[in-house]
Amino acid sequence: MSVRLQTWAPCEIQIALNGREWLRRMLDKAGAKHVMSGNKLLDAEDFELAQKLLDSQLDTMWAEALAGFLADVFPSMGALLGEEMSCTWTLWQSEWAKDYIFKDPQTLSAHMGGILRHAFITGTSDRVLRCMGRPVREGGQPHWAADPELLSRVSLWHDGARI
Repeated sequence: MSVRLQTWAPCEIQIALNGREWLRRMLDKAGAKHVMSGNKLLDAEDFELAQKLLDSQLDTMWAEALAGFLADVFPSMGALLGEEMSCTWTLWQSEWAKDYIFKDPQTLSAHMGGILRHAFITGTSDRVLRCMGRPVREGGQPHWAADPELLSRVSLWHDGARI
């Protein structure tokens, strides 16, 4: 999780929360064995529990949870703005990830051709540039200011394939 406080009015606070890290901590707290690699859950002793913990994120009372961080990230709010001042929380940007875990490599390999083909075809340069926050011209071509060097290829690695 990271928090960014704008130091001028209207004193916006941006919070970035990693749901997978949240899951890791919840699994740790539950004492459930699991294997993580970076931001990826590779294995879990109890996938049903992991799914229930993930589902519980949807039941979070966000205004209350975020208000709990306010005193830590903006302790002088009351002194600067008055004790009657409160926050309104707005969702500015949200990302939803969908992960699939296969029981064995053979089950996954039956789907890999289609997955790689889809990623290669739909991962066009204009989409990559937009994802990286770089300018794109109206027709989808890279803008001269984007300074792009984009290559499309499929690479095989020790742990799988990468687009």
